[in-house]
Amino acid sequence: MFAHWCGSEAADRVRLVTTMWDEVDAESDANSMENRLKVTHWNSLLNAGARYVRFDNTPESAWNIVLGIGDTGKPILLKGLYDLRKQLAIKMSEVVASDIVIIVMGTTGTGMSHFIDKLTGMQPEEGPEQLVSYKRGIRAYACHYGRRRFVFVDTPGFTNTSLWQGAVLRKIVDWLGTIYRRSITLTGVIYTHSISDTHDSGTNQSSFRIFSDLCGAEAADRVRLVTTMWDDADVESAEALENTLQDGSWKSLLHAGACYQRFQNTTQSAWEIVLGLGDTKKTLLVQKELVDMRMKLEQTTSGRHLVFIKTKAPRRLGLRRRFRGLY
Repeated sequence: MFAHWCGSEAADRVRLVTTMWDEVDAESDANSMENRLKVTHWNSLLNAGARYVRFDNTPESAWNIVLGIGDTGKPILLKGLYDLRKQLAIKMSEVVASDIVIIVMGTTGTGMSHFIDKLTGMQPEEGPEQLVSYKRGIRAYACHYGRRRFVFVDTPGFTNTSLWQGAVLRKIVDWLGTIYRRSITLTGVIYTHSISDTHDSGTNQSSFRIFSDLCGAEAADRVRLVTTMWDDADVESAEALENTLQDGSWKSLLHAGACYQRFQNTTQSAWEIVLGLGDTKKTLLVQKELVDMRMKLEQTTSGRHLVFIKTKAPRRLGLRRRFRGLY
């Protein structure tokens, strides 16, 4: 993130400084860590012109570092804070098989984009989440952690109408099908659910059923079911909902190998969830159905559930109108 914020054009204004050398017991270990930093995390910024310096915990050492920068000013130093989203965004064609690809899904308003923002350091987009989600479609963002490149895929949220669920599902499966045809598989699938919701509504259950059918039992160990917005929740109500979800609609997927985790609205918490997935990659059920079995969307397991919802909806609406006429 720091490297993206600075940008390569301002790299010569950057000093990468190691501290606490007076507390090092074994200098050989410190030297080894110093070298690892230079060839891994700091490599790209150093190659772009940044410099590495040791701070020896003295005023003289501190001033040497500061004065060594000189008086050249570059206003683009924090440019990345404003256009980082543009820098990290990649096209589907730019995703490669060696990437750690993680897709984030959920219902609208549960913090899918916010979760990715915490991972990447991007600033939130302006506008109501539902409108931003509708306009955005599927977006992928790439960032490096250590020597690995992670690609986080942001998706539109499911809402409370079967028509919109169908539109979202089609966008997601089209993306998944396209990358699978290029021999790219996923490391993780994250499903977000706001813990501030007071109950597990029918809409949430329906959306999760589609999500579960999309993943399939064989890829369940690649799934993380994540509750969000704990900092806005009443703890007692939130913990009650947490138990309801795990013992109810989430139970079968958890038993198949999915893991449940809380997102504590911090960068550290987000990365703990992501890194906990490891490097294993698997094919989702819907990818096998669409590509290997050459099914149409409505023939897939997740698609059939959506068709069932759409055929039931008009009937329920007619019944409601009939009952209304009795009073």
